[in-house]
Amino acid sequence: GKLGAGAGTVPDTPDAEERAIREATEGIIWHLAFRENIVLLGHGGQFLFAGCPGLLHVRLLASLEYRLATAREQGTGRGVAALQRRERERRRIVRRHLGADITRDEHYDCVLRVDAFGVEGSVAVGEMMHGRRRSSL
Repeated sequence: GKLGAGAGTVPDTPDAEERAIREATEGIIWHLAFRENIVLLGHGGQFLFAGCPGLLHVRLLASLEYRLATAREQGTGRGVAALQRRERERRRIVRRHLGADITRDEHYDCVLRVDAFGVEGSVAVGEMMHGRRRSSL
């Protein structure tokens, strides 16, 4: 945050340093995307690559129970409060830096329930959808 801001407060708009970091990060991501196939998870990638042909923008969802079980399996020890904080923080970051609401379905080509397919199944469904998207262009 900026100097002089109260403890725990965050300005509504990014400052010059934050904008410069975002622009540099976006440049790196674009560079990687032109060099090879990438999967970009989270934090507004669908806005960075909006309008690019051949891409598939997928919103991944899972029940709280599934996410808690996954956190336990991964050994992160995250509880309900931590998972909910993380989700709020993701929404806040994208809203602040990109001015968009990541929860709105119109930003995605499809919505996929990971708890219905599992991780490997979700990857397989995503690959199949991407292949169909490319063949329809």
